Amino acid sequence: MRKVACLTLGILLIAIGAGVPFTSALIVFILPESFASTVRLIPASTDPVQIARDIEKIQSKAILGQVVTNLSLNKKWGEKMKVGEFPTDLSVSILMRQLTIRQSRNSRVVSITVLDEDKNEAANIANEIGKVYRDAVGPDGTSRPQIIDSATPALRPARPQKARSIGLGCAVGIIIIIAGACLISRANKTIASPPKLPN
Repeated sequence: MRKVACLTLGILLIAIGAGVPFTSALIVFILPESFASTVRLIPASTDPVQIARDIEKIQSKAILGQVVTNLSLNKKWGEKMKVGEFPTDLSVSILMRQLTIRQSRNSRVVSITVLDEDKNEAANIANEIGKVYRDAVGPDGTSRPQIIDSATPALRPARPQKARSIGLGCAVGIIIIIAGACLISRANKTIASPPKLPN
């Protein structure tokens, strides 16, 4: 009974392993492409604590709400979803999910990255976030952040990474097929082994 179970499981694993690359490729080509655009800036303060506060400020409703208003995102996104005009709170929530902010190691440089299905919109939103934040008056009333690199439309999508995803799917499929083949080989050897004669 154990031999049959090993043989069955081995065949099942080979079938699953053969299907994994095709499934990975199918998912990759079905998923919508998203483009990432990044604006880089230097905060006005040199204090690490204040920079951390500035990063929180960039993600605040005050900054992102102004970006939504400046770019008419309530109307644009509402029309895209065919539901009229979005409330600002909803647009801000969507924008927060599209936003990644990182500070470079051993540097004051802060990167603001926006992910969007429209590469031009991703760049426009990232740049607008940088401008709105820059134009917010610094803690001393005069200092302002400095934009050092404006965002530009990406040439390639950031997600999905087709080659990487398909390659990973193929690698996983091969591992599963090898595991299945090992089980079948073990089951065949067990079946082929002659029974031991009693002494």
